[in-house]
Amino acid sequence: MEGKNFDVHKQGGTGQRAQFQCSSFTSVWSYTNNNGGNKYSAGVLTNGDIMSIQTVVAQHEGVYQCSDGNGGIDTFNLIVMAVPKFKGCSPVKNCNLRTTTTVSEGDQIPLNISMDYVNGGPSGKKQEIAFGRLKKGSTPLLSCSKTGCYKIGRASYTRSSSDPWDIKMNVNNAVSSDSGVYYAEIDINEGSNVFSTMTTTFTVSVTP
Repeated sequence: MEGKNFDVHKQGGTGQRAQFQCSSFTSVWSYTNNNGGNKYSAGVLTNGDIMSIQTVVAQHEGVYQCSDGNGGIDTFNLIVMAVPKFKGCSPVKNCNLRTTTTVSEGDQIPLNISMDYVNGGPSGKKQEIAFGRLKKGSTPLLSCSKTGCYKIGRASYTRSSSDPWDIKMNVNNAVSSDSGVYYAEIDINEGSNVFSTMTTTFTVSVTP
């Protein structure tokens, strides 16, 4: 019987289901959570060689073990990963900031992307953001990976050295046609090359 690691990716504050299966059908389960030694048992169910957590939350992070009574032990290390969200938004898949930035013609339009991480366990492990984009309608303005960005048109940007997804961008010399709805998107790595996309929208109005 050997140890196993499970990373649980939480989306939007709604926990996923986790399930562990012991090597022996006749099993005795025990667990210790990483929240100061207090056991968090809400939603934890055992049935023979199966332990399941119906809705994983941050407090469930910890070490889960099953023993077969003959010295054999399986160990499962459950890590609850913090999910990214756009600042100013609730942790949901898509978000409309419902704000309008008004600038005068000839000024800069500030377009900033910054993230918070929420609902993670005590280990502090975070879901990975793989790619990010900024668009006006369907027109791309900025496309970024973890290591670099590609900009299009009159945009200029700076990127934080400590957080690659804290990006401050400006569209220079605003004109009336720059008015409209802008989209910021991030692609989150869910594991095994599976990605999900989160989008936030905001509005820009350019006045004479």
